[in-house]
Parts: sequence; structure tokens; C-alpha cells
Amino acid sequence: MAEWQTRRSQKPMRATSCGFDSRSRHHAGLTTGRRPAGRQLRFVQDRVGRLIQLPKDRGVNRPLEDLEEYFRTLLANARETKFRDNKGAMSWPAAKTEGRFSLLADIMAFSNIRDGGTLVFGVQNSTHAALGLTPAQVASFDKSDVFEALKTYASPVPDFEVDRCQVDGKWFVAIVIRQFGSIPTVCLRDAQVAVAGPPARQKVVLRAGAVYVRTEGAQSVQINSEQSMRELIELATRVRGEDLLRQIADLLPESLRVSVRSPAVNPYQEEIEAAKRDLSR
Repeated sequence: MAEWQTRRSQKPMRATSCGFDSRSRHHAGLTTGRRPAGRQLRFVQDRVGRLIQLPKDRGVNRPLEDLEEYFRTLLANARETKFRDNKGAMSWPAAKTEGRFSLLADIMAFSNIRDGGTLVFGVQNSTHAALGLTPAQVASFDKSDVFEALKTYASPVPDFEVDRCQVDGKWFVAIVIRQFGSIPTVCLRDAQVAVAGPPARQKVVLRAGAVYVRTEGAQSVQINSEQSMRELIELATRVRGEDLLRQIADLLPESLRVSVRSPAVNPYQEEIEAAKRDLSR
């Protein structure tokens, strides 16, 4: 059995193959019988670990026991969104090509939005057809290679996982990118590729100092509007605020710490109970 087919990859990778890493952020839709037809439920865990219901385009941070189930959900809800991009049948680009730089821009962009996002390889980006990947293409997605590529162009390096799974005889890969931890991801240096003429020229794919984000139109772009910058600042402020709350809570006695993290009146209690009922079905 090939190395990439094992349940756990060797260090420094934590990629999985039809296994599950509970620390991964997964972005997929869920449908249940108790909701109107076509209604999608999406869940995210808040900072104290409770499940709350979010708008359907918010993305998912719900641990799934079976990675195959997660990939089946990705394939069943294959449309591209702010939180998801399909990349067709391809290998991880080994050379410094426009394709590689574009993927790095996507990863940086997902890290700069709330809840992060997912790149799905093996799904056609326009028709959403499940094409699948060859074994050689799957094997090319080595987490350490992706990390080294990011380290050259991104600071801080986004937190991500590489998941692989076979569904109905076809292999797929998902790169799951987490939201930035404390400060947004910034591009470190320019990346240019040669464009054939006439006239021959250099095309800038990545730009030093740029901050990339995702748009509602499922595009990864450099921040170029007041609204996008405001959203990023608000997200960074919220992240810093949550970190401060956790630090303060850790300094408090246990009795007070519980009251800080678990308020007596939970505004999401109704949604939590509904989510638990859905997940138990």
C-alpha cells in the first residue's frame, strides 16, 4: 500500500486518507429530514465548544466521525462559495508556476476570512462534476511541500490540513484552511511569471504586502475596498478579544471561570437543542 494511502501520514504531515483529524476545520453542507427540502444546515463550534446554527454560507466546523462522509458531503454540495473553491483534476504544482502561485493566493485568502475555507481537488470548477484524481496526483499533495511553498510567500503561514479520500472508486483531496490565529496573513514578496508575447512580459501573480481575501463571488482577491478592509479589521479585533477573554478566564478561580465561559442564559439554546436532535438522527 502506498504511503499516501495510510490512515496517518508520517511526520511532519498530518494529512489523512479516509481517516479523521478532529482538529481539522471541515467546510460542507448538511441536509436533514426535519427541515424544508433543500434547506442546508451549517454549524460552527463557538469558543466554549457548543454547537450553534449559522447561515448556510458560513462554513462548517463540525467534527465528523468518518472522513468519507465528509467527502461525500463535499461532492453532494459542490458549488463554489466564499468558503469553498473547486480545482479540477490536477497535481500540486511542483514548479514556481502561475498555477502554484494562484493556489497560494487562495490559501492566504481563505485564512483571512471568518472560519476559513476549503480547496477541493478532483471536482470540476464550472460543472461541479466529480472527476477524481489519479494516484500520482493524489500523492503529489504532500503537506510539507505545501507548507514550504507557503513559508516563502506568506506570513504568518496559514494553518491548514491535507485530507485525502476515495469515494466510489475515485480519489479526492481537500486542503482545509483555518481562519488566522492572531494576525491576518500577508503576502511577503512578489511572484511573477513570464507571459509569451508579443510583446513578452512579466505577470505579477502575488504582490508583496498584499492581503488576500475571498469574495461573495467565490474569488480570491487582494483587498481593494473599504468594506473588505473593515471586515478584516473587525475579524482581527474579534479574534484578539476572544484571546483576551480566554487569558482572563484562565486567571480566574474555577467557579468564576465557568460563569464566564458558560453564561446561565444561552441565546443559542434553542438552536443547540435542534442541532443535537438533527445530529442524532
